Amino acid sequence: TGTAAVASSPDLSSYPGQARAIAAAVCNLERATAMANAAGEVLAAEAVAPSLTPAEVETVVGSTRERLRDCIEEHRLVLPTHQAYPVIEQVRGAALAIQELGATVIHLHPPLVSHAAPGLCNLRLLAHWLYRDHTRAAELARLNPGLRNPNFIAQGQNLNGFAN
Repeated sequence: TGTAAVASSPDLSSYPGQARAIAAAVCNLERATAMANAAGEVLAAEAVAPSLTPAEVETVVGSTRERLRDCIEEHRLVLPTHQAYPVIEQVRGAALAIQELGATVIHLHPPLVSHAAPGLCNLRLLAHWLYRDHTRAAELARLNPGLRNPNFIAQGQNLNGFAN
């Protein structure tokens, strides 16, 4: 289940239980909306100045959509259909917008491929060998967050980079 999933089924058999369940659903919706807004800002900034790997963009999108999906399920559970439907449609629209923005950000760049270092080098030299542009070393560092030492890359070591 998702991060905002209800821990146990709410008590909808009494008016106080219904009120608590609806209040919790509204609070969760506010938090999910704030998360979606933040994700939208991150993805919009990413379109201008990339700083995340495609996998990190997918994580932002996936986490946000999961949180929004949890809100949809919660509203289906605690509200009558005629009251839940308009809220659910708005949340579904927000989830779709985040998904489309994430796809757009990912497709702004060439595909991610694995490159084998042709010889002992550092990231700046590898960027020159791969792209004829040593200034793309920062891009290679960003795409390889697990790289232990950017000043020592062994011959044959595989690193992520954008296709030429």
